[in-house]
Amino acid sequence: MDIRNLSNLVIRHLLLLTCLALSAILVERSVPQSHLERVIESGEIRVISRNGPTTYYEGSNGLTGYGYKLVKGFASQLGVKLVIVNEPQAPLLRLLNGQEDMVVAAITTNEAGDLPVRFADPHRQIQFELISHVDLPVPTDLASLEGLRVELTPEMAQHPEMQSIQAANPQVIWHLADTNDQADLLSRVHRGQLELAVVDSDTLLLHQYSFVNAQPAFTLGKPMDLAWAFAASVDVSLYQAAQSYMQQIKQSGRLERITAEFFQPNEEMTSVDALLLSQHLEQRLTPHMDDMKRASEEFNLDWRLLAAIGYKESQWLTKIESPTGVKGMMMLTKITAKAMGVQDREDPRQAIFGAAKLFRYLLDNQPEAIQGEDRVHFALASYNQGMGHIEDARRLTQRTGGDPNRWHDVRERLPLLSMRQYYSQARHGYMRGKEPVAFVDKVWDYYKMLVWHEQQENLRLATASGNPAWL
Repeated sequence: MDIRNLSNLVIRHLLLLTCLALSAILVERSVPQSHLERVIESGEIRVISRNGPTTYYEGSNGLTGYGYKLVKGFASQLGVKLVIVNEPQAPLLRLLNGQEDMVVAAITTNEAGDLPVRFADPHRQIQFELISHVDLPVPTDLASLEGLRVELTPEMAQHPEMQSIQAANPQVIWHLADTNDQADLLSRVHRGQLELAVVDSDTLLLHQYSFVNAQPAFTLGKPMDLAWAFAASVDVSLYQAAQSYMQQIKQSGRLERITAEFFQPNEEMTSVDALLLSQHLEQRLTPHMDDMKRASEEFNLDWRLLAAIGYKESQWLTKIESPTGVKGMMMLTKITAKAMGVQDREDPRQAIFGAAKLFRYLLDNQPEAIQGEDRVHFALASYNQGMGHIEDARRLTQRTGGDPNRWHDVRERLPLLSMRQYYSQARHGYMRGKEPVAFVDKVWDYYKMLVWHEQQENLRLATASGNPAWL
């Protein structure tokens, strides 16, 4: 073969390879990205939810809530930013407009009707609960409600399950409330403004200690599945990723832990505790509310958390001393008081500012690896027992295969430090290990109760001013 023919052959081969490469590029560009790929490339996932106690809300350390914790984990697994779009009225319809990726509000799978929606595996079940005032005879079934007025929110009245219940029970006077806030209905029953109302079981669980005069009578209808919703399309990539995530957190126990964090009742908390706190809120905290808020603002704390610490320590009494010598509203030791610049521990203002300064220090000095609400829980435990003992518990947790940066894991090991075989190896020795666990649990319960008390007061003021109660 002469050189000319060889050159022509090489050129033809090069042209063929170039054409093939260009074709591959064109084919690649002509294949549209999947939904999952678009989300990852954009760096964010846009989810539709409803702001509220069972979904997401502003806590002491940023956004929190059962629904928030679930979807935040999914976003983290994808490596993208979580963007929450609040849509209280029609989240499924908004999803179908195509601007957002999924619905993570407290949506039951029977709400979609004929809408082209695909649901992931359920993560929780709820039911409707009839609520009555404790001073009234407890109804036993729907037949016993003949001629009685039962309040429910307009939003709930439109739910398919509730529509079936209403249609099958015309003997009941079903009355639409002027609010879509189920917690407000609980509050009205608690205060005796309503005799009967319907709320969902999760709302009842979250507020069981806030409205102790509102008691569950019986459940209505069937259990309903809560699940994430996606637009029903050929592209199921994001849906499949969500399914995989949901299966993982179920198998790992993470879903169970998140559920327990928000819905598991504290066995040590009673309705008497809740009733006393409500009374003490008016009688004892009100005179010191300004100091609580000023101290919290100065040290960048949530005043409700600071108040919860004070309630656990002294029930907001100012002239109180323990057998061990700690005294005052915030139960400071002499050493701590001196370090925080408190001259008179029984002076409520000094005690409040001293405790705020101390708690800020404890928050700031937790290990960097401890984040979110875990950081608050570790700081609370340190407030109760000192940082040294809590560090001992973290080291023990790591040695025994737990995560030393997760409060859930460390709280399980803390009681072990009261046993010789464990405290003998601890740097700071023996500790009453159950005490910080009980302290953190109680403070956190009191904190949540104070949060909802404040929200109900804001709701009352909004209603009194003529604004819609759900704004």
